[in-house]
Amino acid sequence: MAVSAYSKQPVDIVAFSLGSPLTRKAIKGGRCVDQNVRLGRSLSSRIGTFLSVAGANQGSDLCEGCPSFLGASVCSITTAGICSPLNGLNQNSTFLKDVNNGRLYEGKYIISLESDSDEKIGYGFPSEIPGSLRIVVKDKNHVETIFETVNLQIKTIKKFNKVRPPTALEKKREEIWKRNWQKTIEKRKQQQQIKEKKLKEKLEKQEKQKQKSEWKEKPKKGNAAAADSNSINTTAIFFPFLLSLLFHYIIFF
Repeated sequence: MAVSAYSKQPVDIVAFSLGSPLTRKAIKGGRCVDQNVRLGRSLSSRIGTFLSVAGANQGSDLCEGCPSFLGASVCSITTAGICSPLNGLNQNSTFLKDVNNGRLYEGKYIISLESDSDEKIGYGFPSEIPGSLRIVVKDKNHVETIFETVNLQIKTIKKFNKVRPPTALEKKREEIWKRNWQKTIEKRKQQQQIKEKKLKEKLEKQEKQKQKSEWKEKPKKGNAAAADSNSINTTAIFFPFLLSLLFHYIIFF
């Protein structure tokens, strides 16, 4: 759900082995068959392509033929409970009946990739999700089906991504995303304009302060020049007077 909400589009899921029926139950939602715990609502609308690889979607051949004692499978003793008739891989388990009850809820496109030689699922034992598209590989055991078909898995996911038309929910989310993005762009433009305006006002204020400072300094320079001019004029007047006094002094004395 987090990935779908973040990307604003359905997600693709690749589930392996026992993880396939477990993931399908998580997508389906509802209550667990063993502890009656509610998982929540269905997540089908958030899933694009669901790819099951070597999935135990209809049980495992390892659990077939196990005798039952007091309502419990004897095989659970040696297989750590995975063959439980309640929540295990027994073909008739309550858990598998629950996940297989309801068709095509796993996503927009549902594919089962399986092998004709899977010793865990069983030779010829059904592995596909009911109603899904089947892709069968030849002569691969369980582990090989999972790890040696990676390129095929990627190719399959990409193929269905290309052909999948956008759903009404996707279109609505895309429109909402575009509107929100446009609002974000407008908000950033307004913030940039405010920032530029403040910078312009700051520069203008600094320029005015500079001009005011220069204006205050100009009279001081003028006064200094006037003082120098007055001193020169005073010297020019006073010097001839001194020469005249000196001349009279020489004559009379």
